[in-house]
Amino acid sequence: MRLYTKNKRPGVMFENDLFYFSLLTNHYTLLIIFLIFAKLSCKASFNINSFNMIPDYQSFMLPVLEALRDQQTHSNSEIKEYVAQKFELTPEDRRELLPSQTMSIFDNRVAWAKTYLLKAGLAMSPKRAYVCITERGMGVLADKPERIDNKFLRQFPEFVEFSQYNKKKTAVSENGSPATNDITEQEEFKTPKEQLIT
Repeated sequence: MRLYTKNKRPGVMFENDLFYFSLLTNHYTLLIIFLIFAKLSCKASFNINSFNMIPDYQSFMLPVLEALRDQQTHSNSEIKEYVAQKFELTPEDRRELLPSQTMSIFDNRVAWAKTYLLKAGLAMSPKRAYVCITERGMGVLADKPERIDNKFLRQFPEFVEFSQYNKKKTAVSENGSPATNDITEQEEFKTPKEQLIT
């Protein structure tokens, strides 16, 4: 590289030239780093938003029960189709995977919503992968609840027993009494599978 400066010999890089050249190089380096960081940040943000744009499993509980309102036996696939249409989820939304990459977020949350309804006695499974509503479930729908969630389900003894068993821990408090086993507030919006992998 040949640089010509007034009153200086051609081909010689002087201290000022070197300083500005280094400054320019550093600016380009910082720009490249910034662009790489921005690209990675956008990708991470997209994944997080995709995860969060799908309603939590408790928000699926009422729609799952509503899918059984006709008192017919429905397959898991039929229930998922009903819930997806209810929330206007796209095929892309439904394909988003859990961080473990083993199951879609949507399928996981619908499955746990269904499981909790079964444990509360609002639905029953006459055979594998098929569900129907119970008299208790029809009574709940008749009351037209705005939402069904863990708090709502705790009015049913079967669900309380299930949640205590599901969260049972061997730890005990300082005074030797059993630790609290109920579903904690921190866990409210994550399915058990999500709690294990996040």
